[in-house]
Amino acid sequence: MAMYDDANREVGFDPELARLIGQKLGIDVVLNKQAFDSVIPSLQAGKNDLIMSGMNDTPERQETLDFVDYTRGGFAILVEAGNPEGILTQADLCGRTVSIQKATVQGELLRAMDCDGEPVTVTELPSDLDAQTALRAGKSDAYVSDAVVAEYVAATTDDGDTFDVVRDPENPAGFSPVYSGIGILKSDAELTEAIRATLQALIDEGSYQRVLERNNIGAYAVDAAELNQGAAR
Repeated sequence: MAMYDDANREVGFDPELARLIGQKLGIDVVLNKQAFDSVIPSLQAGKNDLIMSGMNDTPERQETLDFVDYTRGGFAILVEAGNPEGILTQADLCGRTVSIQKATVQGELLRAMDCDGEPVTVTELPSDLDAQTALRAGKSDAYVSDAVVAEYVAATTDDGDTFDVVRDPENPAGFSPVYSGIGILKSDAELTEAIRATLQALIDEGSYQRVLERNNIGAYAVDAAELNQGAAR
């Protein structure tokens, strides 16, 4: 979704889409990196105008933000290559230690699982990379993130030799599919509509799909630029 290339330039779906939106609107785009749990306060403090960080569109976040939804997919489970713990479904996480990025919806979903007395031990870490590293170091049995992130991590880490994605035939698009999108303060309705219309134009011309496919997440596209498609309030 977002990373740095060898020249220390921001690349990935979010930065590339942000630049395309800026080009369509005829404005410059400045990308500011910060901790995920601080991005909503940064809008409220006037430090940023948009959140483009693979943020899931949830009813709780809709109390503060409007979302221009730009992907739809579930969360995925990443395990060590060869899956030594034999984790095959979401239920197999019961009684296990699972690492996640702090302040993400995955923590809520894992804690809410019905595990018959053997709950998931959720280890929340500051960044997504920290959560991956915990699995790699044997400090967790699995790592859980948005499917689009997990697929990329599995494919690119050590040429695909470090992690496997758990593939559950009953959940081919990932577990508990949700919409993710561009977050904008509810008070900025005019900006929200400008972003929605611009994303729709990029969808119509095919640029949006090309950005997805360039970043190996073409399967998680939305058909149209819509607002607040997360679960009903």
